[in-house]
Amino acid sequence: MDAQRIKDNWIFLKENLVQHEIRDFFIDEHVWDLSNIEDIDAEKTPKEKNERFLKLLLQSDQKAYEVFTLALQEKCSTHIIEKLRNTPSLNDSDKSSGKQYNSLCTYMGTNRVFNINFIRDVLCLIILV
Repeated sequence: MDAQRIKDNWIFLKENLVQHEIRDFFIDEHVWDLSNIEDIDAEKTPKEKNERFLKLLLQSDQKAYEVFTLALQEKCSTHIIEKLRNTPSLNDSDKSSGKQYNSLCTYMGTNRVFNINFIRDVLCLIILV
């Protein structure tokens, strides 16, 4: 699972996730059981419920993340999927779109991966100077 993408979008997900619309997918796919749903429902506010949902998601395996993105797609929450996909990840590699390359990763205190275009631009500036 790409837990870092979830962590990097924690506030966004807590505020925008409509988990009650997608959690049945986790039961159907045998990722979670009813006790997990009861744990979510035990929380008081929607944000607390979303936080509990996200914590369960982080504790689950890769299949849970796949079910999560498929459920979001099914419920037309593609804006959340796009936000997660557009978040740089330490696990990104060349996916034929040229977005991220592990071999050219640069870490500058924030643990963010800079994409290849940034590195190219920096190299161009160095050459021009």
